[in-house]
Amino acid sequence: MNRRTLAGDRRRRKLITAAWSLGVSILVIVLISLEKTAILYILSTVSIAVLLMIVALSDLAHADAKGSSSKDLKSLLGSSPSSFDHSFVMAAGMNWHLFDTMDIAKHGSQQVVHVPTALMPGAIFYGFCSEQLDVAGVSKPADYFGGDYVGSGIVAGTRIGYVYVWSWDGNAGEAFAQAVHQLTQVELVDALIIDFRFNDGGALNAPRLGLAELFDHPVPTLGYDERKKPEDHLKMQRLFNPSEFKMDFDADGNRIKVSFNGPIAVLVGPGALSAGDLGSFWASFLPHSRTFGKSTSAAFTLPTQPLLGSSLDLNPGWKTRVGEANAFEVGAPHDYLTHKEFPVDEPVWLEPDDVAVGRDTVVEAALRWIQQQIDE
Repeated sequence: MNRRTLAGDRRRRKLITAAWSLGVSILVIVLISLEKTAILYILSTVSIAVLLMIVALSDLAHADAKGSSSKDLKSLLGSSPSSFDHSFVMAAGMNWHLFDTMDIAKHGSQQVVHVPTALMPGAIFYGFCSEQLDVAGVSKPADYFGGDYVGSGIVAGTRIGYVYVWSWDGNAGEAFAQAVHQLTQVELVDALIIDFRFNDGGALNAPRLGLAELFDHPVPTLGYDERKKPEDHLKMQRLFNPSEFKMDFDADGNRIKVSFNGPIAVLVGPGALSAGDLGSFWASFLPHSRTFGKSTSAAFTLPTQPLLGSSLDLNPGWKTRVGEANAFEVGAPHDYLTHKEFPVDEPVWLEPDDVAVGRDTVVEAALRWIQQQIDE
């Protein structure tokens, strides 16, 4: 659809909405004057419902016109469609603390056993499910709830470095950079696996210092647009140019002169969101890299926050945020990343037969690819 057709379509929708509002207003005034309160109540309810449907259908039509692959409401719910589906699977591993008993279908026999959740180790106020199996030789983050979000090591029997990052809060950015530097510049590993499958987000620029340790030249990646007018969902204007998110620099704009030329496997998944999306996206620009796993959440918006000079304070007991900006890949302005599937190079996820013997299917796929690169 060309710009002229889009503009005409936008004007038509505005005229329909205005005409509907005007007609309803006139009818409401007449009913009030005639004191027809019962009819007035029904009409008001139906009118609001119809208006909401017009807005929703307008947004869906616009998404289809832009070439969206998803034609259902999942594409409007703040996630990529596949990560929205997967969130229900993750919930099964994170909400066991709400129940006294967990029903488990045993691998192989599929026999269902009833296990008391009281047997679970540690506090049961909150479950934790990163969907990452242990990797021999590699330490996971020591204390997620205590603010320890980075773990690293060298895969046993190899010269392959491995880094987990579960959040970009606190000092996670510095810890990630230290782990990457230790593995690539001190230990001199042959290859690297960066595991972002679970990352709950945090500081926007936190991933940049560690990733700058790996890039060998500056690479622009993405920019951000914001709404030009609050009342118009479709008109956007530039907020941040791609030059402001150029890799190989730290958050202060200082060039990091070291780099890494070995193969890099980047593991991604639905457990990564917000800054977790950004870290995964930026890492996909690394030279000699390949992504493995599933689409991230694709929550590439910038919500109301001090960085944008905005906030929503409803009540001391509530936290509320609204997306105010949307990201686009360099070279593709107006093709916004929120709701889109993350383009994974090798789609793969945990398989029951592997999990039953303690083997991480995604890690195994990454190790096979790395070994192929090393052998070539």
